Amino acid sequence: MSRPDDGALPGDPFWDVVQRRHPDVDIVILPPEPATVVDGPAQASMPDARRLARDVDEMFDEMWDLLLPAQPVVHSLVRWEAGIGTGVGAPARSARVDHLQPDEARLLVTAADGALTARTWRVTSPDGPFHRLTATADGITVTMSAHQDVCRLEVRGADVTVGRDALRSLRREAGA
Repeated sequence: MSRPDDGALPGDPFWDVVQRRHPDVDIVILPPEPATVVDGPAQASMPDARRLARDVDEMFDEMWDLLLPAQPVVHSLVRWEAGIGTGVGAPARSARVDHLQPDEARLLVTAADGALTARTWRVTSPDGPFHRLTATADGITVTMSAHQDVCRLEVRGADVTVGRDALRSLRREAGA
């Protein structure tokens, strides 16, 4: 084993023993790997962000028809929610149905679990006082919850980085 000329390992007890026991083996010590940088939300242009908002809007209509077919369509608009970080946001649309029959809201969430699972969404249903499910597929998250006589449906797109000014603009366009 040879040591680098810069004296990075002189007197290192571990490598001294390795060299003494295995003089015929060449050992190369490489520098540590650079730290892995965790990517944040994808960067999106304004046209891409608007397209994502339209996709969320269309997905909400599809989910309403699939999960709440007997309920009248409730008017709601896509809004831009803040994400984690400056200039990060996600489009979302939600609505709720009030005055359902006893247990109807809970049964709607239970039925939604089966319907989304059958369509290969990844569905989780946390335990708790509310009947709730969260389903994800292709960067879209569907959340449905029930409490007493109320059922709420939300569709949310993936977080995207658009920049602070662009996010303000998207929020103004959405009427928020």
